[in-house]
Formats: sequence, structure tokens, C-alpha cells
Amino acid sequence: MEVSDTESTDEKSSETVEQPTNATSTYSNQEILTVKNNEDLAAVLAVKDPSDPIVGEFAKKYADRPIEFDGNIANMMKHEIYTIRYDILIYAGDYSETTAIRPSFNFEDVNVSDLSFWL
Repeated sequence: MEVSDTESTDEKSSETVEQPTNATSTYSNQEILTVKNNEDLAAVLAVKDPSDPIVGEFAKKYADRPIEFDGNIANMMKHEIYTIRYDILIYAGDYSETTAIRPSFNFEDVNVSDLSFWL
């Protein structure tokens, strides 16, 4: 998943992801899904209820696809006893101390480099 700010979203919306060729790269050279080029992603990011069925449907349909949206890291903590593995919670939209835009994206037991963040 890729997370970027608004300015870089316009620049990257037509790019493809070129990951190093190895066994763990599952989305090399696929188009990055954005709210501008994918109606399903736009709909999911507009959902206010995290239990809305559209969220699960999107996750199943696009599980191995790179996505890009404006978001923020809401929570990040070490995974169990590991020093370089994390559990990360990402919210769509700008950071706020009082509200959270749903849905959330939860990653467990990942290295930050696994997520290919573009900040």
C-alpha cells in the first residue's frame, strides 16, 4: 500500500509500481489504484461505517493490489517481542486528535519497508 500527500497523488496516479523482483513481490508493474482511477477505492474511502459490507468486498477484490490515498498513521507499535516488526493502524484522510475517518487499514507483524510507503 502506498500513502502519499495530495501533491504527489496527482503525480503518481498513472504510475505503476516497480518493486524489486523477488519471491515476496506480489504486485510488480501493476497500476496503482487511486480515488481518481478506481471507483471502488473512492467508495471505500467515503464509507463512515467500518462494518459496511463494501469494505470487506473491496479487501477481497483488491487484496494484492497497491493502493494510494491520503492517510495518516493512527497507531504504530512493536509486534510482540520483535524490534523491527510492527502493528500499524492507518486512517484515511488528514490526522486529527478528535476524529477518525473510516475505514481503517490494519497491518500486523510487518516491517515498515514491507509496506512501500511513499511519503
